[in-house]
Amino acid sequence: MTTKSILQTQQHTLHLFLNNPSTRTPTIVLYVASFGGALHAAVTTFFYLSIGASTLEIGRLGFIMSVGALMGSPMSGWALDKYGPWIPISVTAVCCAVGCLWRGVATSCASLRVSAILLGIGINL
Repeated sequence: MTTKSILQTQQHTLHLFLNNPSTRTPTIVLYVASFGGALHAAVTTFFYLSIGASTLEIGRLGFIMSVGALMGSPMSGWALDKYGPWIPISVTAVCCAVGCLWRGVATSCASLRVSAILLGIGINL
């Protein structure tokens, strides 16, 4: 393929994306949420330590989030086929929002575990 044909293909794909609101809107919402969610990554560990979580507990929170992602993973393909992109992406955004809110108001490691499950499901649904 030539550079010109590659650029034409990318331009065509962008045109299809921008002209399909059922895919465009939830995708843009998810990208904005992901960007906003990444802003706190630099201080998350400090927040966990200030609540009293040990380094082992912080590692467990990462594991719990991975398990939550595994729970949401089998449902994602089925939900996309059954409902289209809007519903699964909306549920993902809600799980991520509630998980982040829950983590933000957490006062104990138990609350952090609940938020990790919600965030894990939201990450991979």
